[in-house]
Amino acid sequence: MVAKIISNFYYHIRAMLTGLKYLFSPGVRITLKYPDELLLLPENYRGMLKLNNELCISCGLCSQVCPAGALSLKLFEYEQTKQIRRHPEVDYKRCIFCGFCVDICPSKALELTGIHDAAFYVRDELYYEVNRLITGPKIDLPCKKSKYVLSEIDEVRGLVYRNV
Repeated sequence: MVAKIISNFYYHIRAMLTGLKYLFSPGVRITLKYPDELLLLPENYRGMLKLNNELCISCGLCSQVCPAGALSLKLFEYEQTKQIRRHPEVDYKRCIFCGFCVDICPSKALELTGIHDAAFYVRDELYYEVNRLITGPKIDLPCKKSKYVLSEIDEVRGLVYRNV
């Protein structure tokens, strides 16, 4: 019991000293200056979905494999040909960004974008019907001159952001 108390005390002291080290160390920062700086994401990053409706074969595998039940198939009518087909719609209130829908799609109609930081004013905007899913997610950054940075772990300084 006493050993556990001493261990917890040591852990908390060590955490506070780590925080103080970053507070008083020049040139070391933990946070990213968003939206002036954007983190460069890897190619296989699982962001919001985009649909290529010309490749979609309406098989429904994406909605069947979704563990959160975020995808559903709805009827969609093409304006030029008047053809009616089923296409997926996404409810981002339920989506866990697992990427199973993209992995199982036989025609590769669904793709993941790098957008993960979209903000919405109304919850209903989190529901992407077919037309919005085809155009893909868009975010409006308040800063026009955003630069990309890459995060690296330095042995001495910890997390370091480097300009790309």
